[in-house]
Amino acid sequence: MLRLLAISKNTFIETLRQPIYAVIIIFSLLLMLLAPAVSMYTLDEDIMLLRELGLSTLFLAGLFIAVFASTGAITEEIESGTITTVLSKPINRPTFVLGKFLGVSMAVALAHLLVTMAFLMIIRHGVLETASDEIDWTVITAAGSAILATLIITAFLNFVYDWNFPSTGIVLGTIFIGFGILFLVFIDRDWHFNPAENHFEMFDIIASGLLLLALFALVALAILFSTRFNEVLTLSFCVGVFLLGLISDWVFGRFADQKISNPINIIIIALPIIFSIFIWILYIWFYFRNIRNSLPRFFFTTLGNLIRIFCFWAIPISFFTISNLFLRHYIKVPLLFYKDFHIFVSKIGSILTPNLQIFWVSDAIYESGTIPASYLLLAITYSGLYTAGIL
Repeated sequence: MLRLLAISKNTFIETLRQPIYAVIIIFSLLLMLLAPAVSMYTLDEDIMLLRELGLSTLFLAGLFIAVFASTGAITEEIESGTITTVLSKPINRPTFVLGKFLGVSMAVALAHLLVTMAFLMIIRHGVLETASDEIDWTVITAAGSAILATLIITAFLNFVYDWNFPSTGIVLGTIFIGFGILFLVFIDRDWHFNPAENHFEMFDIIASGLLLLALFALVALAILFSTRFNEVLTLSFCVGVFLLGLISDWVFGRFADQKISNPINIIIIALPIIFSIFIWILYIWFYFRNIRNSLPRFFFTTLGNLIRIFCFWAIPISFFTISNLFLRHYIKVPLLFYKDFHIFVSKIGSILTPNLQIFWVSDAIYESGTIPASYLLLAITYSGLYTAGIL
């Protein structure tokens, strides 16, 4: 347990010190600052568009932080050889991977908390729909004071004690903006003590919490990809899974509930899968028999990995196609083959792909709905099980 906590702590601190971490947070805060100005160009749904822009910024910021933090925590250690030194000590691989996941997750959660509080401030300020609308000076004062205090104290600590400026500023900024939110909870737009008119809604907090649950699953995926690929490929795969997860209900969900019409099709579908598993078992056996030492080094580079994966899957797919043609044209078995194959792939895809629509409550924004506790519990369960399965 102590080793796990030590790895998590070091990963968290290293992530906060990465320049890209501060850059993403600052860019997200700037987008939050511009969101009210962009949202005013609608007819009568300004605040709804403002919410959607804010939640979208939260989601994308968390995704990029998860990817870059994961690659910094694992890929760079693999490329530099540091991981060999770490794993040579009495630290097993599950502890190392879990510690990295917890450290990156804490960094993502801290950034998410900071940007969420900025999101709550812009929701409190609202959109200036008409020329008669007035600026909420309580929000401007709270945010400005928090930023000014953060910069002054961070500069002092950096100059006197040589503390890292970006990481110190992020932590102090989170604390001071938290005080600003606490101030706005009790003070209304007219500078009166009036908690009933603070314009904070539980919907926004729960919606942000749901996005954080989705980000934990994406962190697990980023950790998974970063153990095998470099930063560019990890980013590409994570963005691909992110986009596919947002439309998984349309891509997989509409077919996953259907039933396979002919049991023979299950056998045809299972044959190439069994064959491919057999090939992968042979590959692992060859790998651990050190036969890889006699192969070219290119075969085990990133590009070589992709080519090898393609070749290993090309063989079962070819076998799959030949068996299909043989059954359809020679044995004359009447099969709804392609439909059943589509259903089968949809069932597998719906299981493997994270359904991010569960965590995205855009429809509830425009329908002025609420998020019940049962739905929140379902999302927590799904995120926890999926994250555990990936790890």
